[in-house]
Amino acid sequence: MVRPCTDADWDVALSLVRRVYVQDGYTSASRATQAYTQQQLSAGGLVLVAHDTTTILGIVVLVSSGSPLSQLAGESEAEFRLLAVAPESRGRGVGERLVMECIDRASKPPQSAQRMIICTQPSMKAAQRLYERCGFVRLPDRDFSVSSSNQINQSSQRLVYVKEIQTHTTH
Repeated sequence: MVRPCTDADWDVALSLVRRVYVQDGYTSASRATQAYTQQQLSAGGLVLVAHDTTTILGIVVLVSSGSPLSQLAGESEAEFRLLAVAPESRGRGVGERLVMECIDRASKPPQSAQRMIICTQPSMKAAQRLYERCGFVRLPDRDFSVSSSNQINQSSQRLVYVKEIQTHTTH
């Protein structure tokens, strides 16, 4: 089940995203502590969590247009960031449920996006396979590089993926 992050979820959700990104080698511990805070993530968009009856299994941020977390989305586009699934919950469809929830929410007002655009690091092979299973395709013309003194991954390159989505309107 996927729902917006509640006040009761924040400690576990933040611990999860920090643990995944640091342990898997995608960012430094100092960067994770500084950037992955409740204030930063909630200012960036809608924070969603996947959970079972007792445990937070994954987290993602559906980025708001013009937010500090926005890296890619242009007009009629939405993006999500910081998809993280607990290692012990991988292979159970948690990441896919989070991605599909982002697509569903982005397709409706107020975003009414026509495309979901995301980026990933070249070393994030499992994420790339997930995005392809969910119907995303590479968009190499929009690939870019980042520079950060807190970057521990050898690559600063970001690979861009896109998925056309059906916009839903409410009447």
